[in-house]
Amino acid sequence: NDWAQRHIQPPRVFGHEMSGRIVATGPDVADFTPGTFVAAETHVVDHTCRQCQRGLFHLCENVRVLGVDRDGSFARFVLLPAENCWRNAPGLSAEVAALQEPFGNAVHAATAGPLKDNAVAIFGLGPIGLCAVGIARAEGAAAVYGIEPNPYRRELAQRMGATAVFPPGTSTVEEVRKVNGGVGVDVVLEMSGHPAAVEQGLQVLHSGGWISLLGIGDAPVTLDLNDLVVTKGITIYGIFGRRIWETWERTSDYLSTGKVDVSPLITHRFPLDDFQ
Repeated sequence: NDWAQRHIQPPRVFGHEMSGRIVATGPDVADFTPGTFVAAETHVVDHTCRQCQRGLFHLCENVRVLGVDRDGSFARFVLLPAENCWRNAPGLSAEVAALQEPFGNAVHAATAGPLKDNAVAIFGLGPIGLCAVGIARAEGAAAVYGIEPNPYRRELAQRMGATAVFPPGTSTVEEVRKVNGGVGVDVVLEMSGHPAAVEQGLQVLHSGGWISLLGIGDAPVTLDLNDLVVTKGITIYGIFGRRIWETWERTSDYLSTGKVDVSPLITHRFPLDDFQ
């Protein structure tokens, strides 16, 4: 899409989410030693822009993203600033440790507002949307509804604790309202970026509710803001990356304590010899 074309300039080593052990450090690195088991905060920031100086590192104006703006983790070795290394909690497997990065996106989106006792609809059940199902459950959501065209992902959402799942269509809003007692939901987490999902998410949102927009779409979205946002008193959160390091701390707590079980999402394991 347009976003990728503007950011990815080949040749580029892809690979975004990762975990591994440090094999060497620079002379000024004091906090990490070879052998330390880490994951990567994949947004490398400049510390000099206006947003960084305000502590909003996830909104750095000159961010360089691993596997997008700089070479990523589909390689034997990865070069990272020491400040981008996250020391993994004891007992965390390599797979779950690597999943912390996208899980953190879900944490950032799902905890932008209150979840407890609220009905939640999640549009887009890719890895981040599926993580959000588990987070909403862990935070005490009254119900969690998933909207996703892929049947396999709908099944995974149910394993993660979704109350009900639906394929997207013209009747999505009515179907969700019907299972939710005839009323709209309190929270929408939009993970797909699809224009129809954004519009339906706002349509199914009850007055006074809130929505997180994380998905990056392929086309502009045209909305009736008067009816869908302004007169309903809707709060909209734009979500990018993870709050550094607040989101990582919450992520580690969810995963290291068992509050959220992501094992249903680790569906396959492949040896490196099969990678081409």
